[in-house]
Amino acid sequence: MNTGGCGSIPTIRKPQMKKKQIKTDAPLRAVIYRRVSTDDQAESKLGLEAQDEATKSMCAYKKWTIVGQFCDEGVSGRKESRPDFDKALSMLANKEADVLVVKSLDRISRSAIHFLKVMQTADAEGWDVAIRDLDLDTHSEAGRMVLTILAAVAEWEVEVIRRRTRDGLKAKIARGERVGRERVVGDDVVERIVKLKDAGTTFRSIASALDLDGVATPNGGRAWQYSTVRKIYDNAKKAMKI
Repeated sequence: MNTGGCGSIPTIRKPQMKKKQIKTDAPLRAVIYRRVSTDDQAESKLGLEAQDEATKSMCAYKKWTIVGQFCDEGVSGRKESRPDFDKALSMLANKEADVLVVKSLDRISRSAIHFLKVMQTADAEGWDVAIRDLDLDTHSEAGRMVLTILAAVAEWEVEVIRRRTRDGLKAKIARGERVGRERVVGDDVVERIVKLKDAGTTFRSIASALDLDGVATPNGGRAWQYSTVRKIYDNAKKAMKI
C-alpha cells in the first residue's frame, strides 16, 4: 500500500461520457485522499479522522480494495497542485488504482472549474471519483452528471457572495463610510485635542490647527474634519471614565 503524508454562473464544459470497460472479476482499487485547510485542523486531527473513517467505510461497503492513502495538511482547496493530491492523481494516471475516494466534494477542490478539470482527466484516463457524503461516484453516468452540477452550483454560490461583498463595500464608500481597518492617531494628538477642547476651542478650530501643523489624519491624509476631531475627543473622554 502506498501512503503519503498526512455574479454569474461560470461557463462549464460537460465532460465527455465515455463508456468504460469494467472488470467484473476483481474489486476496484481505491485511492483515499484527505485534506484540511488550516494548520490548526491538521494539529487537532479531528477533521482528518472523520475523513478517514468516512472514506474507509465507503470502500468497505463497495468492497473496494484500498491501494493508496494520501493527505494534504494545511493546504487550501483553491490550490490545484498539492503534494499528496498530485501523488494520488499520479497513481490513477499510471493505472495503479481505479477510483479516487474522498469524504466531500470540497476535499478535491473548492473551484468548480478545477473540479471539472479533474472530472475530465478522470474520464480521459479511465478512472472514477467517489464522494462519501453524497453517496455518489462517477462509475455511472448519472453520478457523473450530479457531481458536475453540484460543483457548478457551489462555485456560483461563492461568486454570488463575492459580488455582494463588493457591492456592499461600494455602497459604504458611496455613503462616505470607512472601509477596511480603522487607523489610529498618536497619543500626543489625542492629548492635544482634549486639552484644546477642554480649554473652549471649537472642533472646527482644532481641525484647522491640525491642518496647519501638517498632522496626519487617522486615514493618513492632511485634511482634518471637525467630525473626526469630535469622535477622537468623545472616545478619549469615554476612556477616561473607565
